[in-house]
Amino acid sequence: MEKYMNNLYEEFKKSGSNDFEIWLSKEQEIVRYYKAFIETLDFIPRRGVLEFNKGKYNSVVNNLSEGIGILVSEEKINDKKNTRSINGKVVIDKKDIILEYNKIRSNINFINFFITQFPTNKETINILADLSLNDKIIFIGAYGDLNDNDKEEKLRNLYNLKQELQIYLGKNFYGEVVNTSNYYLATITPKYKYKKHIIN
Repeated sequence: MEKYMNNLYEEFKKSGSNDFEIWLSKEQEIVRYYKAFIETLDFIPRRGVLEFNKGKYNSVVNNLSEGIGILVSEEKINDKKNTRSINGKVVIDKKDIILEYNKIRSNINFINFFITQFPTNKETINILADLSLNDKIIFIGAYGDLNDNDKEEKLRNLYNLKQELQIYLGKNFYGEVVNTSNYYLATITPKYKYKKHIIN
């Protein structure tokens, strides 16, 4: 819990906001917008979703109205009927996708959709790249207030990651950035169902 909150506080400082509680409340509102945004892209599955490195205040999976979500997080959140949070890690053992937690190894080949949002870490990106090589759908995003100080940094990092993944994986990645009246919402994925490609 402490590490998770420290990471959130670092995000708050980078945003340039002045009040942590107001910023945190806004983050939860943006997550709801972001969830609705990715659902309109028409390929997020109803079952079998795993989200990396998010928690109580910034989880997309925990806001899904239905389906099975497994949240790999360092903090226990209030699990819903079809969503549970797990402090664990994903590894690829030969061709099997394994979730390791509490000395338990569970095969999660049934999960096809893996998601995270910036800021994230290199280890997570490497796992996502390996999952894509194993024909899993990966989805990486960024979102925030249009006035955040780190907006351009997040979008630039997302663009650079898109380029790196295309070279490493040898497949095209597509991106989209949408602005609401207050927020920006951005994604990259190798899936092809985007109607328009704004990150080129």
